[in-house]
Amino acid sequence: MTRAAPDDRAVPRRHLARGSLCGLLAAAAALGTAAPLAAATRPRAFPVIAVGEAFIDRVPEPVKDLAIRAFGENDKLVLVIGIVVVLAVVAAGLGIVGQRRAALGVAGFVAFGVLGALAAASRPDAGPVDAAPSLVGSVVGDRARPPHSSRHAE
Repeated sequence: MTRAAPDDRAVPRRHLARGSLCGLLAAAAALGTAAPLAAATRPRAFPVIAVGEAFIDRVPEPVKDLAIRAFGENDKLVLVIGIVVVLAVVAAGLGIVGQRRAALGVAGFVAFGVLGALAAASRPDAGPVDAAPSLVGSVVGDRARPPHSSRHAE
């Protein structure tokens, strides 16, 4: 049996694992920064809560009813867990992509910060500082990522 020639674009497993871990740690740094900022200003401005509330506002009533029937009192807990899982998967992916194209990693963290900020600012009782936890958290998360370049990813 002959081995196929290695593909120059293939990423070794250790790079996938390292990139995933970097993305997850950066997301943890972002949320870990956003949490005390939200607690100090307005707890509902925490990005996960703000995105969850904005999501609930935009979901059609039949979908809300289905979630309540399926999960009962735990419907919001399931929503928060779902948001965190999606965040983790995307953060891991951004960590992998960021190894080869640092600008895409930065863009991903900026996008997460903007999404959280828009969600917090869209709340009916939002104040002028509600976007701050998401924005500051995304900057810290991005800065927590190790510097990457295509030279380091080889």
